[in-house]
Amino acid sequence: MDLSKNVVDLIPLLFHRLKAVGDELHREHGVTTSMRGVMQSLFDGERQTVPQLAAARPVSRQHIQTIVDALLERGFVQQHPNPNHKRSVLIDLTEEGCELFVKMREAELQIIRGTLDRLPASDLETTQAVLAAFATQLAQIIQMQKENDADE
Repeated sequence: MDLSKNVVDLIPLLFHRLKAVGDELHREHGVTTSMRGVMQSLFDGERQTVPQLAAARPVSRQHIQTIVDALLERGFVQQHPNPNHKRSVLIDLTEEGCELFVKMREAELQIIRGTLDRLPASDLETTQAVLAAFATQLAQIIQMQKENDADE
């Protein structure tokens, strides 16, 4: 049994199941899981440009621009002039976007807690530590790849 492979195989499975639950849960608000992810980045941090939001994922700037445009259309985000760049505006949540994000996250947590609370806390702590360490290591690999690409 290859535990590393089994763990890695579970990650996309969980991602897609969480996405399906989130898409259904937030359908009434017209918010997809991708839109919710951008909203979380803005809620948890400060104003960001589309390229900054894209680099944090990593996905294309065009993909994030499409998501931001949909959020702008729904009134959940707003644009601000960027003092550091003439064309790349800063994006943040509107008051309505903040309020909606808090509601969405609470609805998600009710479902997730109802499932995960059945597991021992020590298992959840270990899982959190392992996934955080794995994410950090993958971020380092991505950074090294970018640096190697820049050197070529």
